[in-house]
Amino acid sequence: MTINDRLIERIKKHEGYRISPYKDTVGKWTVGYGRNLEDNPLSVMEVIKLFSNVDFKSTVNAERFFEGLLVGDIRKHTEELESRLAMFPMCDYEEQTVLIDMAFNLGVPTLLQFKGCFTLLTTMTR
Repeated sequence: MTINDRLIERIKKHEGYRISPYKDTVGKWTVGYGRNLEDNPLSVMEVIKLFSNVDFKSTVNAERFFEGLLVGDIRKHTEELESRLAMFPMCDYEEQTVLIDMAFNLGVPTLLQFKGCFTLLTTMTR
């Protein structure tokens, strides 16, 4: 699946945006567009990019940085779904979008535990 503006905007709308770290609904430190810093901490390269490219006085630069993190996270979850969920390529755009959105929030391993959901999707896509 191609990551496009529609998918990015959907997740941005659902997640909201916060420039400062906060505790999410389950008590985990989160920042930007729902980046869970406890389960998905910043990589060394992301920290370097953050401190070398983001002017903290400019909310626009910070928002661009966090949007870049979001796109990277969407890409990671999409690739994981493509490799771990055989029926993913058979799903239509809307079904893939929902699965990626769920993977973003739950993580792919937790999402894959919803067996009844995938039985229903498999039936619908054939």
